Formats: sequence, structure tokens, C-alpha cells
Amino acid sequence: MTAPRCGPVAFLLTGLGWTLIMAASGMALYVGTVRSTPLPATLRLVHAHGALIGGVLQLLVGGLLAVRRSLGLGGTTTQWARYLALNLGTLGMAIGFWLHQYAIVGLAGIVAITPFFPLCGEVYRLAKDGLLGSGLTPWYSAFLLTAFVGGSLFGVVYSFRLMPHEWVIQSRLAHVHLTILGFLVVLSAGLLQQLAAAALQTAIWSPRLARLTGAGILLGVTGLMAGFAAAQVPVQLGAGAVVLLAALGLGYNLLRTWLASPIRRSGRADHLLLGALFLILATTVGLLVAANSWYEPRPFPFGSLHLVAYTHLMFVGVVMHLIHGGLSAWMPEVLAHERVSSHKKRHAYTTRLGAILNRWRALQLGTLSLGTMGLAAVAALTWHHPMSAAPVQRTMWASLSLLLASFALFAAKIGIAWGEAPDKQQEGA
Repeated sequence: MTAPRCGPVAFLLTGLGWTLIMAASGMALYVGTVRSTPLPATLRLVHAHGALIGGVLQLLVGGLLAVRRSLGLGGTTTQWARYLALNLGTLGMAIGFWLHQYAIVGLAGIVAITPFFPLCGEVYRLAKDGLLGSGLTPWYSAFLLTAFVGGSLFGVVYSFRLMPHEWVIQSRLAHVHLTILGFLVVLSAGLLQQLAAAALQTAIWSPRLARLTGAGILLGVTGLMAGFAAAQVPVQLGAGAVVLLAALGLGYNLLRTWLASPIRRSGRADHLLLGALFLILATTVGLLVAANSWYEPRPFPFGSLHLVAYTHLMFVGVVMHLIHGGLSAWMPEVLAHERVSSHKKRHAYTTRLGAILNRWRALQLGTLSLGTMGLAAVAALTWHHPMSAAPVQRTMWASLSLLLASFALFAAKIGIAWGEAPDKQQEGA
């Protein structure tokens, strides 16, 4: 009896599961903050690390395995060790945070991310050979991998308290900035261009502009991290302006690619275009936040709820649109490859799965986008109303309902697609 395979589908579905579970915990935190009934602070750490490692990192592993298989590199069906390490490590980190045992967090974190390191070299080699597209250049990939490794090391150092006491806060900030700015933001910008071109089944409109925007993202994010490290608001503003210009160039490039595409009515492409729009919006809001902090007293009060709203323009507005669009593009291909042996018969099955994931496109796009904007609306309302006021409470429940509807709808479509078996003629061909 052969052991069940553990290929890209396992990582993609489990990564989505972690993302949705952590989204539910985030919603609970959101309700608790607005209703002034805060939940345990450790839940925030569980929410953040579960979403990033169990969710985003696992989805990346699944996507990379799918790319390897499409390039004929093989080695994608015996991934049990990597799969178990990633998921058990993430679970161990959550337990460690909950028990306030940071040594457990550090050990579990090492277990979770170590199996990803061997893939880092392969990502760089694929980028060097031009197999990851014009946006993910070798320099871009090297920056990403350096930020990931550096952020991970600072996280381990912080967990085990291996630094002098006076450097504890700096180590934590280095972990956060390298992981979020250096890895997640830069990765999202690069993937938006590459996945959009694949979803629209056409070449990116301007490879040169893609490289320029990539260089601008790297330069701006490097400046942002330097500005945060030195606590220099002018540096943050200048670097943020560079990131904004790069984001505008990225959005323009994607728009022109969409206009040149023969297939525009595609939910996956729409998600990626909206992800680019939210990247522009999040960068603009970041500049306003930095400008607001330049004055003392601040013209606009900025509390924890405003920080949540600002950061989740990126985490939900960009990353969740990216996940929705990426999975809508990846899942039909990987399911067809695993279930249909004939190359000729896969197209019909892939088309059928793509149609399932394209259903209720406007509803899915609208609920996710409006729900994300609702977070910002709630934060803005608190400048004029107390959090207990009816307008704040109603807006909070409305945004929460929209986000829940979006996540539930997408999860249901993924479930339907996964349960859609190929025709007997296709399966046996």
C-alpha cells in the first residue's frame, strides 16, 4: 500500500486553513478592541505568527512546489517532513506564546522555518535563470531571502533572550521590520506583477517598468527600515515617497497589462489589480501616519485601533487579495496535475475548476474590499465619536460581516473545487 502523497495541494489547502483560522482570531481581537473588552495580549502574537508562518509561508511553499513541478524539476510528492515541521512548529509557537514560554516559541520557530531554508537557494537560482519573471530578479530575490533569514534570526535571538538587556526592544523591532517590511511587503509587490501576468495569460506590459518599480520598492523599503531604526521621520517620509512612486508604477503596469489582455473578466486578475490598489492606498496612509507623528502634539490622535486599521490595509487589502488571486490561479492547475494523467485532458478539467473559482466574482471582490475599508472607517470615526457610540459600533459590525462573508465564500469555492472530481474519461486518459 503506497503512502499518501504530500504535494503542493496539501500545503496550499493547509496554508489557507491557517490563514482563515487566524483571520477569525483577528476578528475576535478587533471586536474586543472596539467594544472595550480586550482579549489576552498573547492572542495577538498567536494571530500574527500563525497567519504569517502557518498561512503565508506555507502557501509560498505550496506555490514554489507547483512552480518546480511545472518546470519539470520534480521532487514535489515526498514533502511529509517539511509539511509536518512547518505545521507542528507553528502549533508549537502558538502554544509557547499562550503559555508565555518564549524558549518553546524559539525552538518551535526553528522547527517551523528550518525546512524552508533549503528552498531559498533554489528560489535564487530560478530567479537567476529568469524563470520567475521580469519582476522577481536575482537582486530582488536575494533581498527577499536576506530579509527572511535576518528576520528569522532576530526572532530566535529575541525568543531565547540572547542579546543584552538594553538591546531587547531593538531586536524585536528588527525582527518585525525585516519580516514585515523587508519580506512580506517586498514579496507582495513582486508577486502581484508575476501572478497578474499569469492570470491574464499575457506578458507584463513593460518588463523594464517592472524592473524599475522593483528597484524602487527595494530602495524605499531599505530607507524605511533605516528610518525606523534611527527614529528619523524625515527619512521615513522620503523613503515612503519612493515606495509610493514604485507602487504607482506597479499599478500602472498592471493596468496596462489588463487592458492588453484578451481575458479581462477574471476574478483572479481582479483580485491582483485590487491588491495593487490597496498597496498604493496603504503606502499613502503610511506617509500620512509618518507626517502626523512629526508634530507634537499630533494633529490627529493615533492609538492601537488606528494602527490596526493602517497595517491591515496591507495585511488584508494586499495580502488577502493576493492569496485569493494566487489560489484562484494555482489550484486548478495543481489539482489537474494530480488528478488527470493526460496533458490533453487536463485543459477541460482546469477550465471547469477555474469557472467554479470565478463564480460570484463581484460579491467576493466587493465584500473583501469594502470590509477592509470598513476597518479604516471605524478608526476614522473614533476621531469624532467615542468607541461606544452607535456609528462606530454599527460600522464595526458591518465591516466584520463583509469580511466574514468574503472569507466564507472563498473557502466554500475552494472546497467545491477540491471536491470536483474529473470525468472518468479524463481521469483514466
